[in-house]
Amino acid sequence: MYNLSVYDSEKKAYVSAYADFYSYDPKQLNFISFAGFDSAVQSIKAAIWKRKTINLNYGYYYPNGEYRTFSEKIDEYTHTVMISEDAFNVQTERPLIIIWNNDKTQAVMKVLQEKFSVPLLDRWADWLVKQLINQNYLLYQYVYGIDIDVYRLDITEDELTKIVLNGLDCGNITINGDLDFDVYNITMADYLKKYSNVFSQKIEETYKPLYDPLKPKNNVLIKTLKTKPFKAQEDVIMASVETLKKKNSIVVVGEMGTGKTALIGPPIPYIHADGKPYNALVMCPGHLVNKWKRQIEATVPDADAVIMESWKDIFKIPKTKNKIRYYIISKDKAKLGYAEKPAIVKHLNGHISCPVCGKKFVDKDDIPLTEDYFKSHTTKNDKCPYCKTKLWQADKDSFRRYPVAEYIKRHMKGFFDYFIADEVHELKGGDTAQGNSFGTLSGSCKKTIALTGTLLGGYPTDVFYLLYRLNPKAMLRDGISYNDTTLFVERYGAIETIIKEKDSEYNRTSKGKQKSTRKRMLPVISPLIFSKFLLDQCVFLQLSDLQQSLPKYTEEVQIIEPDEELKEAYNDLANELKNAIFNADKNMLSTYLMTLLRYPDSPFNNEPIPVTDYYQIVPKDLPEDFIYNKEQHLLNYVLDETNKGRNVFIYAQFTGQKDVTKRLENLLNGIGVKTCTLKTSVKQEKREEWLNEKIKDGYRCIISNFELVKTGLDLLDFPTIIFYETGYNTFTLRQASKRSWRIGQTKPVKVVFMVYKDTLQYNALALMGNKLEAAMNIEGKFSEEGLRALSNTSNIMVELAKSLVNGLDENISIEKIWQSQSDNVIDLSTFFKSVKVNYSKKKKSQIVEQLCFDFDALQQA
Repeated sequence: MYNLSVYDSEKKAYVSAYADFYSYDPKQLNFISFAGFDSAVQSIKAAIWKRKTINLNYGYYYPNGEYRTFSEKIDEYTHTVMISEDAFNVQTERPLIIIWNNDKTQAVMKVLQEKFSVPLLDRWADWLVKQLINQNYLLYQYVYGIDIDVYRLDITEDELTKIVLNGLDCGNITINGDLDFDVYNITMADYLKKYSNVFSQKIEETYKPLYDPLKPKNNVLIKTLKTKPFKAQEDVIMASVETLKKKNSIVVVGEMGTGKTALIGPPIPYIHADGKPYNALVMCPGHLVNKWKRQIEATVPDADAVIMESWKDIFKIPKTKNKIRYYIISKDKAKLGYAEKPAIVKHLNGHISCPVCGKKFVDKDDIPLTEDYFKSHTTKNDKCPYCKTKLWQADKDSFRRYPVAEYIKRHMKGFFDYFIADEVHELKGGDTAQGNSFGTLSGSCKKTIALTGTLLGGYPTDVFYLLYRLNPKAMLRDGISYNDTTLFVERYGAIETIIKEKDSEYNRTSKGKQKSTRKRMLPVISPLIFSKFLLDQCVFLQLSDLQQSLPKYTEEVQIIEPDEELKEAYNDLANELKNAIFNADKNMLSTYLMTLLRYPDSPFNNEPIPVTDYYQIVPKDLPEDFIYNKEQHLLNYVLDETNKGRNVFIYAQFTGQKDVTKRLENLLNGIGVKTCTLKTSVKQEKREEWLNEKIKDGYRCIISNFELVKTGLDLLDFPTIIFYETGYNTFTLRQASKRSWRIGQTKPVKVVFMVYKDTLQYNALALMGNKLEAAMNIEGKFSEEGLRALSNTSNIMVELAKSLVNGLDENISIEKIWQSQSDNVIDLSTFFKSVKVNYSKKKKSQIVEQLCFDFDALQQA
């Protein structure tokens, strides 16, 4: 046993315990096992977490980094083991390798092969490990009290590559076989083309799909569905069922209009349960609850669909399982709970402490915290850092309500056989109420079925918390903890480091230049996310897979010349704001840009824009009783479309304080086009019914903010969609633009974007088109502009500001980009061909046809 002590600054004394084993190197404490009175152990744990110096076996040691803790309490004593996170994450800079089975070579090789992309053969292991030890890349760690070996690996990819290349040059290690090509004069495309049959064979051998659409499994229950799905929808249902037999969750990624709600989501539990009684819980956006109820009853035989209007409805659920039942709740109602307040002890001097252990709360510099630390509930102030007591409680003086998700977790865990989460991409937040509700319900139900049309948005963080809530074991196996988004981005994305150094004299009293470092995440996603986390639990479906005859879909950008007076007023305002951007508070940047986006459509009744305490910009007021060019263009276009028997849906961005919809509504009604506006006052669950009523009442044109209809609502009655204003959110634009183009549409669909020439509206649409190309690349739809957009990764608000000050990049053409959206997207499925290969298996040889990628065709395209 070894004496262990640490100085407790609150008690102003040393607290002691005993360690039975530990390991260290000159830089940090690797792991330690210790026991003692519970209060002493808790103090020592806190000291190690805070990286305070500890006294161990009459020597001083310095904790560094994060530690994973395992504790067991026996009466008044506690035994704790703390191990560096470096032992669980091979991707850390200096991974810790603990040899449990005396096989040092195998353990080191496993870490090398997981951490680095350098190809390493197992038969090189003995030689390679010796080289690492001799060159001080594999460092032995001191261990006391336990008979194991511990090493630290301290090597970079370049250093490992150099060792391997030197070994090959000297003949210490070899690669069997002869190369039949010149390694110095072959491109990657030629290499892949030359061995495409080998790659396809290896892929086929390595990845066996649970369900092969070419070898469908007949299921009699499919034929009993009230509404018959298309063949591709049936394949998705059966693939999901086969996956749920082996896993607890499945993600169905279906393009907008493929029938996720109608013919995919509801039947999956029915087929998986073999038609036997079950309870399914559906969580969806509020405006889709009625649609879900209608589709379940129209698809699943003998199924009851119940909408839960209030949290109290959960007490009405029958406890017996004698029928197929679906319970539908909106994601907004699932999250709602009681109000909270801090459960802390307040002292007269303003300090605060834990109500259980009594220890005062201090920051990392040992400065006492005040009540302001608990202004809002965060992960940092959720629990006491010493005794882990929950520091928040229900506020009995506020509204009293129990969260549905929390009630199911506590009292009905396992009651629901299936949990269906619709539009799951909206639940991706790590610390949002809706995201937490999704995680709670997923963990409380036996099987989870997640549905979405846009799983990825260009960043690894888009799926980080979804992956953790659906498959936490896979994330933990990869050495990623719940809040370690930075590590996830570094591994499966890209972080750009920007270093700015001022071109000025050296500091007066020291040798050093002024520099600042800033990091930002880029919209880049590694394909490894698919292979590691999504490949075995995702099913993808696109409209083209349904092989249904859809009408023509066209997108058109109409660039409108502003009126002379408007152009002059806009340019004056833009020039003033350009100068203000350089000197203004960064928080005002959004205000300036929103003003310029809005002003051409509302050049009247605008308030002054503050720049400094003594200076403000006053936009010029133009006549309100005048019809401007863009408005006239809209009136002519809508009148022409309605005369052709085509209803029109108009999207606007500014529908709040600077509402443009009322003016547009009056203008359209003034020319005889019956028009009304969908407002936020119409509840989400009532919007579909509201639209149907307006159509019955003879309205030919509807105006709305695109946020109100971006998911779930079908606009089949409106084959013409006009973006009078676009905003700058690519996901909203993608969702909203396809509301009309889906199965059941019989008329050609037109999507029209209207922008004023030489304004920020034009710049915004051009930049957003670039970002949209990048997003489509993630789904395997490539075009030349999309590949270029991948390298243009700035935040679109920043890009708008740059375009205002410096002008738009001459390579960004709004006409070129949006034309490519409609016409020039490359469908990779057309670039496969069959080749005859000699296929050998079990000493038998035969000539078979093998599918491979046709690089010649791709290059010609």
